[in-house]
Order: sequence, then structure tokens, then C-alpha cells
Amino acid sequence: MKAKKGVFHLECHSGEVAERVIVCGAPERVQRASKLLENAELVSGKRGLLVYTGGYKGAEVTVATTGMGGASAAIVAEELIELGAKTIIRVGTTGALQEEVDVGDLIVVEGAVPLDGTSRSYSPEGFCPASSSEVVLALREAARELGEKRIHVGLVCSTDAFYLEDVDFVEKWSRRRVLSVEMECAAIITVARIRGIKAGGILVVNGNLKKGVAMVSHEEIADREEMALRVAMEALLKAPL
Repeated sequence: MKAKKGVFHLECHSGEVAERVIVCGAPERVQRASKLLENAELVSGKRGLLVYTGGYKGAEVTVATTGMGGASAAIVAEELIELGAKTIIRVGTTGALQEEVDVGDLIVVEGAVPLDGTSRSYSPEGFCPASSSEVVLALREAARELGEKRIHVGLVCSTDAFYLEDVDFVEKWSRRRVLSVEMECAAIITVARIRGIKAGGILVVNGNLKKGVAMVSHEEIADREEMALRVAMEALLKAPL
């Protein structure tokens, strides 16, 4: 019998990861996402990186934890791709950099300015990873079909330093019409581009750095996180593999 192919960090094996994947930084969000699946099975929990695989409207879907930051996210993306992932959508939270973007709004990521070290280790200077056009379109269509109106589409930026965003940082990137700042999209999309698969993201705004609106708790935006997860699930069905 041919041995199953495995990966080091996730301790998953071939056949346990679907071609359609949602990734989240927080394991708690992955647990919530797993409740949207039929017959969800926990296939890994090593290092707190929970991975579930189950069914969604007849399609097999995996939801996986990346942990915080580009370095961890890139490792998880690499291993998911090694095990057969063809489309990866990140669902997470983000801090707005534009006044018109409010807490609870959703952002479909067209691309991510790579301010993190991991993305720049993978790619030459000046490379800005763009989400797959099919994923962006699928996310927009899914949001519209679910009746979601509080949605923005555009660039985000990905950093390594959560607590380093000062006034100068906010002004610099808001002037360039970057919608928000987060930590994982650039690394995930860069890895996906290099490995030849599709990727994108949909993010829930949990604060506004431009207006000085403090970050809210996950509980305060739980319904918006669930909407983002539902949009991502529907988009996975729409985007071609």
C-alpha cells in the first residue's frame, strides 16, 4: 500500500485536506467556521493549528488555522498546498485606514502591500501580491447574493508589527488609498502565486486607525465574522479550481 504523504507542522496527510480551503489566524474562528460544515472532522491540532475538513453544499472544504503573522501563515499555506489545496481564502480581522470604512464592514482583498519580512523573503522588492481575479469576483458575487451591502474592495497592507502603527504610518498608507492593515494576506497570496494556486481574502473591520476608533472585541463583531465566513464558503463554490 502506498504511504500517505504527510507534512511536518500541521501533521496532516494527503486525503485529509480539501482543494477548497479557508484559513483564519485564530483557532476560535476556525472552530466557528467548522460549524458551517457537515460532518466536520478535526484532522489536526498540533501547535494549536486546528484543521477541520467537512462538507459544504456538496463540496469538500477544509478550514485551517494559520496563527498570527506572515511567517506562520506562509508555513501553513505551503503545507496545505503540498497536501492538495487549490484555492485558499483568508478570513480575518483588520484595522481600517480610510474614514469611510466602518467597524463591521467587510473588505474583499484585491491585493496586499507586503510590508512583512516573509513576503519580501519570497519575492523581489517591488512585488505586490494580487489576489486571484476569480477569487475576488467570487467573493463579490457571493456577498451580493447573501445581501451584504457593507463591503469594500481594494488593497490592504500586511505588517509584522501589530503595535507599531503610528500616526505617520496611518497617514502614509491612507494617502495611498490602502483600505486597511493586517498581518497575513501578503504572505498567503505570495505563496499561492509562487506555487500556482488561487488565493484571496475577506476581512472584517474591527477598528479604524484613521478615525481613532479603538479595536472592538471578537464578541462585538461575531455576526460580521460569521457573514465573512459564509461569503468565503459560497465563494469557494463559485471560484474555479
